[in-house]
Parts: sequence; structure tokens; C-alpha cells
Amino acid sequence: MATDVYDSSKETVRSLEKGNEGHLLTPEGLTAIPDRAYANNTKITRVVVADGVKTIGREAFAGCVNLRYIFLPKCVENLGKDVFKDCPRCYKDPDGVFVCAEIGISRKVLDQLYNQELEIRTAERDGEASFTTQMTLYSIVGRPWGFPLFRYTVTKKTDTVREVTLKDIQDTEKSRKTISIPDTVTIARKVYRVVGIEKNAFKGMKKLKTVTVGKNVKKIDSNAFRNCKKLTTVKIKSKNCTFSGKGIWKGTSKKLTVKVPKGSLKKMRKRLKKTGLKKSGVKAL
Repeated sequence: MATDVYDSSKETVRSLEKGNEGHLLTPEGLTAIPDRAYANNTKITRVVVADGVKTIGREAFAGCVNLRYIFLPKCVENLGKDVFKDCPRCYKDPDGVFVCAEIGISRKVLDQLYNQELEIRTAERDGEASFTTQMTLYSIVGRPWGFPLFRYTVTKKTDTVREVTLKDIQDTEKSRKTISIPDTVTIARKVYRVVGIEKNAFKGMKKLKTVTVGKNVKKIDSNAFRNCKKLTTVKIKSKNCTFSGKGIWKGTSKKLTVKVPKGSLKKMRKRLKKTGLKKSGVKAL
């Protein structure tokens, strides 16, 4: 990670005014950064807030489209609304450092960052370097998100629609006999619908016998359950699920039965026939 963090005895980050383009060290002696103080400054890539600053005003860095690193000392007590609004690299760049908060910063500030869905890393200062001791990741489209049982990929994230697909199961859980895919999952206090099962998600789970698929799943991708030799029962709650390829069920038990909502039985039978399942293998829940 970047080593440009503020040290009161050494200027490891220089201000724009001193000619180091892109690096902004807020002035020493400042206790508050005013509303929209640096809004729409496209030159800024990194910001180091100086010791003594307690408040960062509303939209202080809004529209800083190239901003990707912010260091907040523990003296910061309050962030205004939408401090980093329309800073796309802070939200979408998977390699960015985003917000580095000094250990000891208030829970209130962390919650404010959390609610703005920024990625936070907490660090302690040691001379010119900061050492990450904890990291909290936030949902970014295309980034896998790990839970104790499954991993998900964020596929859609707007103010009104949030969706993930199930990527795979954790290696430590591959000996499970039963799994249940939820309707929704919560990431950074936001609810995401689980809308798909990705390619090879459960491939080769030799002990798996029963699977329940949540009601929001729209698609099960190729080879999702391939070579699950003991898989005999799949319950699909979704009324409009689609399926990709004949490899989904290849290598599963010859007694495999896929159960679907009663009202969708006829439609689902047609779709599942294309995956290699016989009509008798598809029944109503």
C-alpha cells in the first residue's frame, strides 16, 4: 500500500501549492475543512488530512474524480454528508487504497464512512510508513465477497437494485451433504438479492446430497453441480429460473430429482429437458 502518510515531524506528502501535483496535505493548524473546499478538483489523487482537523465539511472532496487515497488522523471527529460524492475511483477501483484511518479514530467516523460505502483500512503510524492492521472491504461490482460458507460476486449495485451471484463454496465447506442458497445476503448493511449460481460453483462436491435454491435465483450456469455424485434432490424456489448447458447435472446421481414451484412445473420441465433431465426427474415442490 502507499507509504505517503502524514507524520507531524516530516512532510512525507507535499501540497499542490508546492508543486507535487496530485498530493494534497491539508494546511497545519486547520481545525475544519469547509463544505466543498476541494470539490471538483481533478488534480488531486491523494489527500492526507493534517493533525488538528476535527471536522470535514459536506461534499468537501465531491467530484474529485481521480482521488483514490485518503488518510484520516484519529483527531477527526465528524464527516459531513457526501464527503466523497462522485469520486468514482474511491468506489470502483479494485486496486485503490481508498480510506486509511488511523487506529483510535472514533466509531462515529467509521460509521459515517461505512454508510458512504467506502473501503476502510485502519492503520497505525510509524515514521513515514503506515502498517495495515485491519481491513474492511465494501461492495464493488465484479469483486468477490467471502462469507463463512459461500463466496458471492457483486453484479449490480444501484440505489434501488443490488444483486450478487453465488461464485462458489469455501474450500473448508466442500464436504457438506446439504446446502441452502439464501434469497438475499447482507453486505455493508445493504441487502443484495442472490440472483445466480456461477459456472462450476459446486463442481466435484462428492458428498453433496441435497440443495435448496433461493427464490431470487434467475440462472444456474454451466457445470454448477457437475460430478456431485451423490446429489439426489435439488429444490428450486425460483419461479423463473433458467439453466445453461447439459453439464449442470452431469455426473450427479441417476436418482436426481429437481423440484420446482407447482405453477412453473410445465415451463421448468421444458427448460430442464435441455439440460439432460427427463420429464420424470422434474417434480413440483
